[in-house]
Amino acid sequence: MSDFRSLNELEHLLKEQFDPRLILHGVTFGDPRVMSKVLKEIKRDLGGSEGRPSEDVLIKAIRKFETQGDTDTFTELKYVCYGAETPVGPKKYRLIEDKETFELLLKAVEKRNSKQLRRCFQGLLSSYFRFDPKEPTNQQGSENWAQLKGFLKKKLSPIYQSSKERGVIPDWLSTLYEHKNLLEENPCKRYADSLTRGSTQELKEVCEGLGIESSSWVWNEAFLAYVQTVCAMRDEPFVGHLNGVLELVNGKGQIHLPEAMAIEATAHCVIRYSKSASTIEHPYLRDTCVRRIGNPMLEQTKWDAFVDHEPARQMVTSWLKQQLIKDFFELLAQDGAADIRRLNYWLKWEKHITEMWFYLGEMAFRDQRTAFKDVRERMGGSIRQLEEPSRPENNAFVMRIGEYLVIEFSTKNNAMFIYQADQASPDMKYTYRTTPRLKNLKGSLGKHSHMGSWESSFDHVLRRRLSQSVPAATSQTPIYRSTSSQPTPPPTPASGVLPLNMSELRTVVDVSKARIEDYRAKQGNLWVTLTDRSQDPGLATYLERRGFKYVAGRGYWIK
Repeated sequence: MSDFRSLNELEHLLKEQFDPRLILHGVTFGDPRVMSKVLKEIKRDLGGSEGRPSEDVLIKAIRKFETQGDTDTFTELKYVCYGAETPVGPKKYRLIEDKETFELLLKAVEKRNSKQLRRCFQGLLSSYFRFDPKEPTNQQGSENWAQLKGFLKKKLSPIYQSSKERGVIPDWLSTLYEHKNLLEENPCKRYADSLTRGSTQELKEVCEGLGIESSSWVWNEAFLAYVQTVCAMRDEPFVGHLNGVLELVNGKGQIHLPEAMAIEATAHCVIRYSKSASTIEHPYLRDTCVRRIGNPMLEQTKWDAFVDHEPARQMVTSWLKQQLIKDFFELLAQDGAADIRRLNYWLKWEKHITEMWFYLGEMAFRDQRTAFKDVRERMGGSIRQLEEPSRPENNAFVMRIGEYLVIEFSTKNNAMFIYQADQASPDMKYTYRTTPRLKNLKGSLGKHSHMGSWESSFDHVLRRRLSQSVPAATSQTPIYRSTSSQPTPPPTPASGVLPLNMSELRTVVDVSKARIEDYRAKQGNLWVTLTDRSQDPGLATYLERRGFKYVAGRGYWIK
């Protein structure tokens, strides 16, 4: 009967519009106001979507329902359904977070006839999609939202069957019935496969069909389901899909994520990658982690809160340290010519570096080219400013290795400086320093030049300081080769005896208890007073490889 009533009403409305009296004396035929009114009434009676009422109308109805626990008219009840998640007043009251009042609302809706129930159902559905259960002001909001989901799920089939029997099923109801998964426990898993294929079409269509806004939790949950699907793949397909996930995380896709969701997705990806058989550096994942979560060396608290997986943090820390070493000795090197020897040398020590600071000169600090912007973003909170007006191209790299601070400068003709960390580290809190200051910090342990085969000299110095063996480059450590005219270490002679470099010798002996005695000007020998080889095996090996001979109780000598 209701179908015939709707058709009769339509016939009546059309007759009214073609009444000669109205045509001659009424409103102009085709008046958009009249046509809009007619269409709205037809659409309402046939079960179509009426759209969300205005905010002020909703708030007025909610306040009345909050006070009375009921409404005077069905229209007011419908407004309350649409506004159940709407914040009201200075205290941002939400009916969906009020246990007793929300239960009264569901009971009031359940008492309505089938037509009114459908229209209230649509209002509640709107509130269901608009309220984010993960961000309520109190726990009750999440519980009521779950209750609402159960209510909608229970009522969907009866409302759909009732509409079907009438012969008129609204488009929104057909869409929801087809996508009833939205009322299930894992509402958006269905859309993960299409997102994996790079298509958002199905998700867009269902959101348009149900009036789901782009800020709804549905988009976030669909994306999270997509991330979880990708992370559940085997290593090879996971890595193949990883860039697609990171594109969306970084706002380069069709889905725009809130920051909390972007961080959660990044955490899922980096944990999964750390469990792969191969954890070779993934630059896009590394930079996304730094951008979304933070520098794992400087912001461990954030990593513990958002990721809570130490292997993942250590993995990204290692990647970041390697890249920052590369940045410094390549991009920030003098004249842009990569310092391959120093780059490869410090990559070898990467695992022993626990903190880094970068003092950037005026040029690197201000350069707006993309490469420099990217480097500064990676450095993050470890950036300081180096004041040296006469050499604005100079930069300084400070590393903490064990109990020591090591400083390297990007321009040539600068030594490597070593300091006691407990005495020099307080200077690192300052946002700027001059070059002379960095070369004269407290706790100085000397400086060491980059002359000759300085690598072995540095190895000896650091080994002595750290009481550990010299690290070797591993398969995970990239070794960069020079394509320029960078000097290379002198080759080892066929005899196997390394050449003697006095500057290097002084550096090595300087950190030992021995001393140098040079009598060659008087036709004598060059002595190093290491009287007992067991006191310093490292120094003994160094001297023997350069042709020194040992005399017990006296030391090592060479002509």
